[in-house]
Amino acid sequence: MENVLDLLVRQATSAPGKPALTWWNEAAWQTTSWLELAADVTRLARGLSSVGVRSGDRVAILGENSRPWVLMDLALQACRAVSVPLHTQLAAEQIAEQLQHSGTSWMGVSTAQLFGKMESQLAALGLGVERVIPFEFELPGARSFEQLILSNAESGRSNMAAELKWLRAAARRIQPEDLLTVLYTSGTTGDPKGVMLTHRNIVANARSKCASLPLGPNDRRICWLPLSHIFARVCDLVTGLLAGCQTMISRGRDPLFEECKRFPPTYLNGVPYFYERCYRLLQQQQRLSDPTALRALLGGEIQLCNCGGAPLADHVFDYFRSRGIGLVTGYGLTEAAPVVTSNRPDAWRRGSVGQAIPGVEVRLAADGEVLGRGENVMSGYYRNEAASQRAVIDGWLQTGDLGELDAEGYLFLNGRKDDLIVLNTAKKVYPGELESLLLASPLITQCCLFGNRRNYLVAILTVDHALLAQRAARAGAPEPRSAESGAVSREKSLLLAEVDRLLSGRGAHEQIGGVILTVEPFSLDNGLLTAKQSLRRKQIFQRYEMELEAAYRERATRRI
Repeated sequence: MENVLDLLVRQATSAPGKPALTWWNEAAWQTTSWLELAADVTRLARGLSSVGVRSGDRVAILGENSRPWVLMDLALQACRAVSVPLHTQLAAEQIAEQLQHSGTSWMGVSTAQLFGKMESQLAALGLGVERVIPFEFELPGARSFEQLILSNAESGRSNMAAELKWLRAAARRIQPEDLLTVLYTSGTTGDPKGVMLTHRNIVANARSKCASLPLGPNDRRICWLPLSHIFARVCDLVTGLLAGCQTMISRGRDPLFEECKRFPPTYLNGVPYFYERCYRLLQQQQRLSDPTALRALLGGEIQLCNCGGAPLADHVFDYFRSRGIGLVTGYGLTEAAPVVTSNRPDAWRRGSVGQAIPGVEVRLAADGEVLGRGENVMSGYYRNEAASQRAVIDGWLQTGDLGELDAEGYLFLNGRKDDLIVLNTAKKVYPGELESLLLASPLITQCCLFGNRRNYLVAILTVDHALLAQRAARAGAPEPRSAESGAVSREKSLLLAEVDRLLSGRGAHEQIGGVILTVEPFSLDNGLLTAKQSLRRKQIFQRYEMELEAAYRERATRRI
């Protein structure tokens, strides 16, 4: 079975001069070919070996998406070391816990700021500077990323051919069951766990995903989702290696639309937040009805968008389709490397996350939990045998997600088992469905529902205050004199009317009995979102517990 390095070697052999990777290098954009990419991976792998990185070593990568991140990931595979990608947004203490748990003995760090954030933690873990590989800054006592490459570089195309031969030999030493990476989950439902993924897991899933989508060597994509997440790492990086796509490494979320204009992608991966952002941006610009605005926003050559990570609101899906841009939704999780199901451009169901991709089986447990089986399923959680045995039973991954399968095998998700709300009337509510409906309003930017063992639901909402004030003004509300003024009540009344309108087609038990407005948006910084922008419901409940109790002390008929 091929491994990731085999995919790189094949591209470097069959299309050596074709553009492979484009990135921002301090002051200008640079592009490297497949052969140059393979040669750089070889040089870095030799450099890592020269300073003592050995087979089986756990090596952390802490940094934003960059050329060094990609090369480090591939070079560690050539060393048969195990990469441990870390999310840059986590607190230093959280990163230190993952470093300690994984037994990390080496660490690549992208910037001086990130090193400064971690310096005291690294010292406590016994990771001296000689075990740190700085990507884009100088660190006395450490061998930098560029030094490791340059010390093993030889000029000339013939030497590149020799380096490709070395890389091919390194790839042959890798076994399919060798551990490729330990990825810590985002902690949506509890403490993060280290997911162990093998070379077989990663390549099998990339092949299955490519079999579901029409990707080829003429496609261009922009990799902007964090490579520290399995979604971008497989669905951008590894599928790019498999299909031979040119990949542009984005500088981040903020300059993405500018980059789309400079490097028009034909294919984009994204999470619902991004596609909702496209919709809201055009809505704010009053360009939703312009038939060319969406395509222009994404660079003008976009053919297909792929969405995963969370449920996508139907109105966003419909809008992309109405503008002739295929928006393909799928479903997966880190433990499945990651894709389990996917719609296809020529076979899809609105509201579903598609059918099982080739090589993966899906079925439902008696309680509706989605189970998955295939070569993509993890080998277990690192140093957590009890959790591993609960997660994979007889080869079936227990996803923790609830869903329904139609007659043709299309999966419709209802939400997490742990998130299911059971009212004291015994009625069950899947909050994700209702939250998606509420997010269709331009007034509401974030939403989290609660109501377990209560007799009605309460919504914690983040709203667009400026737009809400504008609507209140158009409705004739006076300017507020204080937080207790009548105008504030008018704004809340408008908001409740919007909520009632959006949920008018739902059952009585799915209506909202109270609304709480957030003091600040849910974010990673305040601990209310995961690194992939999912709600951390337990933490949101703890943050707003007093307000929720106050809402439930009031009569449901008062609404606020």
